Amino acid sequence: MKKTQKILAMTLATAIVSTMGSSIISASAENNSPSFTDTSIKSSNEILNVEQATIDEILSSPLYSELNFEYSDIELYKEIEDFKEANPNLPDQSVVAEFDNKFGNNSNKFSLQAVNDDGYADKWAALNSFEKGLAASNPAAALIVNTCRNKANTYASESIYKSQKGNGTAKDAYRHAIWNALMSKYVSKQSAELWATAHEEQSDPNYPNRITDGIKNSEHTRMDLHNNKKGRDCWSVLTDTILFTTDQDLKDRVVAKIKAGEMIVLKYN
Repeated sequence: MKKTQKILAMTLATAIVSTMGSSIISASAENNSPSFTDTSIKSSNEILNVEQATIDEILSSPLYSELNFEYSDIELYKEIEDFKEANPNLPDQSVVAEFDNKFGNNSNKFSLQAVNDDGYADKWAALNSFEKGLAASNPAAALIVNTCRNKANTYASESIYKSQKGNGTAKDAYRHAIWNALMSKYVSKQSAELWATAHEEQSDPNYPNRITDGIKNSEHTRMDLHNNKKGRDCWSVLTDTILFTTDQDLKDRVVAKIKAGEMIVLKYN
C-alpha cells in the first residue's frame, strides 16, 4: 500500500474508532477485515469487553492477571481515562492536543511539569500521532496494547533468536509477530491490526529512503507489516480463547511460522 493510502486508511480507521462510542471492534469471521458491531455481540475471546471496560476493571479482572502492568503506563492511561470522563463531549483529537500540551510535545521537548510527572511523559512521547488517537479513543485498550508490547520484547529476548541483533532479523520478525498475537488474544484481532499498522506510520517523508541496519526503511516497514499479519494469523477467533490459549501456544505458533518460511526476514546474524 502506498504511503498516502496508508495514511488515509489509518485516518479513517482512527476517526471510526473515535466516533463509534458504544460500538466495539470485533471479529465476525476468520478474516482480516474490521467489523464494527453492536456491543451486545461478543467475539469468542471476549468475556470482559475490553472495548468498553475501564482500566480499574481490567486491573481487577483475572483474565489479565498474566499481564504485568507498569505503574507509569497505568498512571498515563488512567489520567487520559479520567480526563475523558470529566470531558465527555470533547473529541479525541482535542484530548490528544491536551496531552501534547501537557507534556510539551509541540516543541518536541518535555516541559518541567512533565519531567516531574513520575516519569510517564516519555510513554506519551513514544507514541506517534495515530497511536495517540487510538489511546485517546480507548485508554484501557491502550494500556493492554503497550503491556503486550513490553511482553513481546521480553519474549523475543528469551526466544531461540535472542542472540540476533538489529532490525530485519528473525528476532525482529518474532517480536512483531508475538506482539500482534498477544494483542489479538488480550484485546481483539481487529484492534491489533489498527494498533500495529498505526505503529508503522511515520510523519517524516524521508523516512522510507533512510537506511537502518544496512537496509532501507521502506523494506523494514514492508517486513513489519507482513510479520504483524502473520502474528495475528496465530490467533483464531473461532477456536482460541483468552482462558485456554496460553502465551506459550502463541509463541510456538510464531516460531513455527518463521521456520516454515512464512515470515519475512531481511538479514541473518
